[in-house]
Amino acid sequence: MRCRGECALFGRTFDGVMAWGLIFLLEPGAQVKLIHKVAAALKPGGRFLFTSPQRVCKWADCITGHTSISLGSDGYRFRNMTYRCATCGNSHEGLPDMGFRWPEPCFGVPEAERDSRIKATSDTCSIDDEAFFIRGIILIPIKGRDDHFGLGVWVSQSRYLGAEDDGSLSGQQSAPSD
Repeated sequence: MRCRGECALFGRTFDGVMAWGLIFLLEPGAQVKLIHKVAAALKPGGRFLFTSPQRVCKWADCITGHTSISLGSDGYRFRNMTYRCATCGNSHEGLPDMGFRWPEPCFGVPEAERDSRIKATSDTCSIDDEAFFIRGIILIPIKGRDDHFGLGVWVSQSRYLGAEDDGSLSGQQSAPSD
């Protein structure tokens, strides 16, 4: 099966798409069009990973012999890029933060038991009310830009503070006395 021209990516949506050294074989305008088309075909929270030289350049592809063209890192940054947020379901502009829905230990819980054993919000998670996690975002500056890349990370805690319906904190413990 091949996808050419005005292909709708087989009418499917994807959790992730990866292109390793392939996009460069397209003309620059077709590269941009393809990136937007793939972005539109991603499921909420889906990711598109592709390789890109940092600088604008041309070279002969070693397998096909065809001319490859890189738009460079600046050329692949799209000011009007939109994505659908997996948490809120809304569309947003710019570079999305990346992270996982749950911390890694949750994937060790059998799928059939996850609803009863895992309690999670977008920022906190507990397994069996024994293992506790808080999500944070590490902001990584993008060189030469006022923008950043946000990497969501889960941190394990012995216990976490949760907000009650009235906004007060639960689980708060007194500081240990000396």
